[in-house]
Amino acid sequence: MGINGQLLIAVTPELYLLIGSKPEVNPLPPIEVHSRFNDLFCRFMACLATQEHPLVLFIDDLQWCDDATLDVLDQLLAYPQRHPYLLSILAFRSNEVPATHRIQHARHALKQNCEHLLDFDLTELHKDTVNEMTAYILSTSPEEAQGITHAVYPTCDGNPLLINESLRWLHKHGGIFYDAHGNGMKAHWAHYNCPKGTLLYSAIN
Repeated sequence: MGINGQLLIAVTPELYLLIGSKPEVNPLPPIEVHSRFNDLFCRFMACLATQEHPLVLFIDDLQWCDDATLDVLDQLLAYPQRHPYLLSILAFRSNEVPATHRIQHARHALKQNCEHLLDFDLTELHKDTVNEMTAYILSTSPEEAQGITHAVYPTCDGNPLLINESLRWLHKHGGIFYDAHGNGMKAHWAHYNCPKGTLLYSAIN
C-alpha cells in the first residue's frame, strides 16, 4: 500500500491498528483520485487473501450499491488471476435489475471471462421446505408444524425472511404459543389473517 495507506485508514479507521499512521496523500484530480483508490483497494485485497488465509467477500443487495462501489468491484473481478485466494459472493434481486443495468453487463462479462464462476438464480422456497424451516424455528416436528405452515405460506411466498417475520407476527398476536402444560407448540392461526403489508413493514423496519 505504501504511502497511500492513509486512503484506506480514512475509509476503515481500524486499519490504523494494523498498518500504523501513514502520511497524508498527494492531492490529485477527481478521476485520478478515483483510479488511485480502486487500484489501492484491489492491492489491499490481494494482501489479505493468501493461501494461508483465504478471504470471502460477501455483498448482499448488490442492486443498492452506488457506482463508486461497483467500479471497485469491476476492477477487482476483472483480473481473478490476481486474487486466487479470494472468494467473492455477490447477491442481488434480479427482479429489480433490468437487462440494461451495469450489474447485468458485469454478470455477462464474468460468464465470458471467469473460469471458476457459479451463477444461479434462487427461487422461492417450496412449501415442504417452508414447513421444515417452520418446524426448525419453532423447535417442533414437521408434522406438528404443517398447520402453521399452511397459514404462513400464502403470506411469505417462500421468502425465508418473511417466513420468520410471519411467525413473529403470529406469536405477537397470540396466533401461536407454547402449551403451558408442556405439550409443545399450539396454534390458533385460523382466527388470524397475516397481512402481507404488515409483514413487509415489519421486515423492513
